[in-house]
This record gives sequence, C-alpha cells and structure tokens, in this order.
Amino acid sequence: MRPFLSEQDTEDSRTGQVSKAGQSIREVLEACGYTELIDEQSIPAMWPAVVAQHLGQEASENTEIIDIRKGQLNIRVQKAAWRHRLSIEVPELIKRLNEALGSDAVKSIRVK
Repeated sequence: MRPFLSEQDTEDSRTGQVSKAGQSIREVLEACGYTELIDEQSIPAMWPAVVAQHLGQEASENTEIIDIRKGQLNIRVQKAAWRHRLSIEVPELIKRLNEALGSDAVKSIRVK
C-alpha cells in the first residue's frame, strides 16, 4: 500500500503550495474585479478593533456600520459628541482600515 504522504511531502512544501494556490485565486478575483467586494465584506469585522485602537473602546461601542457600497462606509453614531469626533478622525480611520485590509477598499466614511 502506498503511503498517503511521501517523504517529499513536508509541512513546508504543503504550506508553500497553499500559498501559491491562494495567490492564484486572488489574481483571478482581481482580474474579475471581485477583490474590492471581498475586502468590503471584511470591514464590519475589523471596524470595532480599528476604532477601539485609535479612539478607545467607548468610541467603538457608540458606532454601528450601516453599510458599505462602492468604497463609502456609512456609520451611525449614537452620541453627538462621538459623531463630531469621528467626523474629525475620518482621514485617519480610512488610513487605518485600509492598512488593516491591505487594500484601498475604503474611499470615504460618512458619519450619521
């Protein structure tokens, strides 16, 4: 009976193969224009941590993502003071979100 793993099949070689496959998939998605959509779908999971790291946990708890479309992130803020503060911090929040994503998916943030 032939062994499932050969002597040449090491964890490092499998990791390299997975990395190459992942890169190939990303290239196909980029060619089709889907990577921005995928990045946009990642933003709601990242938002609380990015806001908390930059402005503190209270800021994160007082914001809610309404939606994101074509690079515009729409945020609802519960308190006027936080609405004002987030409006001032929009350029930095865009920068930090895009750094976390590794792309420029967030073009603007609208605070409501």
